[in-house]
Amino acid sequence: MYEARGRALDDLGYIDLLDRALDDLWLDAEERTELQMLAALAGIPPARQPELHKCYVDDLYSAAMLDGVLTDDEFRQLDAVSYALGFRLGELYPDFELYRPQAVEVADIAAGTRIAFTGTAIDPHTGDKLDRSELADRCIAAGMIPEDGFARSTTDLLVAADPSSQSGKAKKARQWGVPVISVEDFLGHIDRR
Repeated sequence: MYEARGRALDDLGYIDLLDRALDDLWLDAEERTELQMLAALAGIPPARQPELHKCYVDDLYSAAMLDGVLTDDEFRQLDAVSYALGFRLGELYPDFELYRPQAVEVADIAAGTRIAFTGTAIDPHTGDKLDRSELADRCIAAGMIPEDGFARSTTDLLVAADPSSQSGKAKKARQWGVPVISVEDFLGHIDRR
């Protein structure tokens, strides 16, 4: 039992050093040497290091996926850490793209699109708060249909003050495959019409 506990503590020490070394999302030559030395001192065989590296990435991935969405920042961190440890994110988690926010080309927003809003909208040109009624009026003027609520069966697009938001509406939109765009992109699109 002591041997198993000792090995677990050695593994934790190694993971702790790995975490500190990856603070900048990269392992330089000096950090790799330090990790090798610590592993040797702790009696961690070279064949076990990739297992510990995979556990580290798995923990990051699990933490990122707690909300069911892999944001751009989480993706960049996971991709960089995976690469630094010799893995490819797509090989470790082949379905990770299913959890990425959908990209929407604002040029593709057609007349008749049913649009819901979330968050406090700010006019990107003036910095003033935009009321929902003003956004709804602009929607109607552009030939789109503003919605009072948000529903899987009726909403075509969610316009969010913060498109990477973890608000209830934004989470549901991503789960349901409803595209999410920023207020700024939306206003830019309807202003060009």
